[in-house]
Formats: sequence, C-alpha cells, structure tokens
Amino acid sequence: MQDFKDNFIEHAKKYGEAIEEGNHKLANKLHSKLTVLYQKIQNERKWEVLYELINHPNESVQLWSATFLLKNDNEIALDVLNKLKQSEKIVGLTATSIIDMWNKGMLQL
Repeated sequence: MQDFKDNFIEHAKKYGEAIEEGNHKLANKLHSKLTVLYQKIQNERKWEVLYELINHPNESVQLWSATFLLKNDNEIALDVLNKLKQSEKIVGLTATSIIDMWNKGMLQL
C-alpha cells in the first residue's frame, strides 16, 4: 500500500509542477497515471488512501485526493476544494473549475 501511496503523491506533485510550467503534454500523461490509480482505489475499495492524502502539504496532492473523493465523501472533498480555491497558484483555478463541473453534473468520476 505504501508504494501505491508514494506513486500517487509523486504523480500528483509532478502534475502540479507540469501545469505550473505550462507543460500540458506531461500533465496529460500524469493525469492518465492518476486516473489508473483512482481506478485501482475504486476496484480495491482503498478509500483510506485518499483520506490520508487529502491533508498532504502539497496542494496538488490535496486537489487530486479531494477530486477523487467527491463521489464517496462529497462534504469533505468540497471542503478541501473550497479551501484550495483560495490559492493564488493555478491549483486555485483548477479547484474552482472542478467544483463548478461537479455542481453542474459534468464531472465524470
């Protein structure tokens, strides 16, 4: 489980860095890797991993954890995303977009 968690943290951090740098090609690859990890979480019912990472010091790790928890724990996930909205980094804009898409039923998880 620790390897799984470490991979999630690594990919989420690198995703945040890629977005900040404008490297959308790398960000898309990392998005795909995070999606695969999310599918494993769903299949194995390992939601505790996301609960552990939702308070990680890195905002990108928080963003991905909260996004992936929306379907299972809407209240906690939206609380974290609303806090991230205040960030002056691109993660703030991303959190705003995720919340808007979720509220409109446009976010498929």
